[in-house]
Amino acid sequence: MKSSIRYVAIAIAVLIPIVSVAINYNNKQVAIISYSVSIDDACMQKIKAYEELFPSVDKEKADRVIARIKDVSYAFFEEQLEREVGMYILPLNAFGSKFDYDVYGYPDMSINKAMRKGNSKYYIKVELIITQKPSETNGKLFGIINDSTPAQEIEEENSVETIQPVILYNITTYSEKGVLPIDKFSAEITATEALPLSNEFLHGLINNEHKDDGSTLMSLIDLAIARLARNIKG
Repeated sequence: MKSSIRYVAIAIAVLIPIVSVAINYNNKQVAIISYSVSIDDACMQKIKAYEELFPSVDKEKADRVIARIKDVSYAFFEEQLEREVGMYILPLNAFGSKFDYDVYGYPDMSINKAMRKGNSKYYIKVELIITQKPSETNGKLFGIINDSTPAQEIEEENSVETIQPVILYNITTYSEKGVLPIDKFSAEITATEALPLSNEFLHGLINNEHKDDGSTLMSLIDLAIARLARNIKG
């Protein structure tokens, strides 16, 4: 019995250093097995008012808002992780028909299946979640008003729809040697204030006018990606 306990203790002592060592992803080959984008109902309802400004999509089941956010955010995500972290991210279609893909053309694989079908050193699952901070003004921003103006008229003429986005990125990484995650990283960015919902808020998505000041949805996503890269780099 004492002998068994001693062997268990030795095994634990050997495993602890391995688990505690941080992984350096510099020059490591990585394959994306999932890149999902989800938007909560309240945010989506507000953004959908501008849906016609987003590029159209060919596939019938694809949502044009999700499609555009996926494509634009992924381009910056890939660039940041390769430049700042040093990862070598394989093309999304690197494994061709061996992989399953979602309606937007992004890999949609379980780690079990990816390990059987692919041959990458590491695999990563990415989640982009867009929600909003609750607003005391119930999503309305009011301007200066005249006290003699009827309340209903004030609300109709002076209220502006607003949104205070919260951007959350989650990454789970796996190695080629097992289905259990070896790392998890997160990054969150919240707009510093409620932003007026307008065409300008969607610049970088409905057009190529990118900003980096946190005044647009895309610039907030970019800030979250940059923070995520720093978290992975350590």
